[in-house]
Amino acid sequence: MPRQSSSRTSRKKASGPSDLWGKPPAQEGAGHQLDLLRSVADDPVSLRATATELARHSGNLEVVRASVVALGGLTDAANRPVLHDIYDRCGERNDAGGFIRAAVVRALQPIVSEADRPLLMTALATYQTQGMYEICGDLRTAALVTMNDLDPDLAAFFAASFLQDPGNAMSGQPGTTAIRVLAAQQKLELLYALASWGQGVPELLGEALRNLVDLPVALVDRLVERYRDHEDEQVVLGFFDLLLGHPERARWHGEIVSFLETTDLLDLYGLIVMQIVASRDGDLIGHLRRLEQREPVRRKAELAQLALQHA
Repeated sequence: MPRQSSSRTSRKKASGPSDLWGKPPAQEGAGHQLDLLRSVADDPVSLRATATELARHSGNLEVVRASVVALGGLTDAANRPVLHDIYDRCGERNDAGGFIRAAVVRALQPIVSEADRPLLMTALATYQTQGMYEICGDLRTAALVTMNDLDPDLAAFFAASFLQDPGNAMSGQPGTTAIRVLAAQQKLELLYALASWGQGVPELLGEALRNLVDLPVALVDRLVERYRDHEDEQVVLGFFDLLLGHPERARWHGEIVSFLETTDLLDLYGLIVMQIVASRDGDLIGHLRRLEQREPVRRKAELAQLALQHA
């Protein structure tokens, strides 16, 4: 198991969020504070001042998070010190699950610089368990995306490690974002390695498959053999995203039509026929029209008709 949260405050005793953020004015409850934040949304100067004050002193974590998001929306490097300050005062006890820290990292993304590297390295290595589950996946996901803007080569190493991250079993994150980062960098070898065995977290398998549209035809043929009879809908949807998105999709028209003829997975059928129409592939749309005319299952025929209205 990776090490526990590395935030400095995780080792400090804290009895509640108000101890961390400071005591807010007694008359200003969370609702009032959020209203105040909304009231200055169109005035960047007032918004910055209000969001900074609330982020540092509100006793309500939702208000703190909303204030951080507001600061991030200003995309002003002058906000870096307050964002770092908020992050440094967070920890497991005050930010269970890392949601405020994740908001800080996302607020830093548009202004990311070398000054943020230590914070991002901490975030990428932060884990916290609650019962059987690891709950800081959103923080690592945000840090991966931001690190990819700062240092793509380093981000790729973290992305590769996140393919086996313990958080993936609960939410699919940070693994699905890691797949997108690797695909954007054209590191398809890692995605093919994940997809080639047909085993693992379904969200990750589906995401890996749909991001392999630049894979050589011979390797796609191997995946067709592997996934032709797969039963998990998330995986099958990713598989057909691959076939329909590949430049050589005509090679697998028969596979696609055969699935449409035989499947009884109605939700999946509806998604795939919509994707066929969106592909603007005349041959496939022609196949779909002929299938619709002779389809014995009423609901499938209705789904095909609905899709073909957009052809």
